[in-house]
Amino acid sequence: MKDHPEDGNTNYMWVYRNGKCDSKYPVVIYDHQPTRNANHPDEFLKDYSGYLVTDGYQVYHTLDKKA
Repeated sequence: MKDHPEDGNTNYMWVYRNGKCDSKYPVVIYDHQPTRNANHPDEFLKDYSGYLVTDGYQVYHTLDKKA
């Protein structure tokens, strides 16, 4: 996602969603970050326990090793 394509800066949107069975109402959280660094999902998910379904981006494999 580019805020201003002319300045060359690239930013990223980390998106988190609860599962169908978790709630009557779906929750989607958009977390705008300047990088794709593993620190972002690591911090957001630090107290989470349960299943994590991802798109396979390599960063998520580092989270699995911390569990």
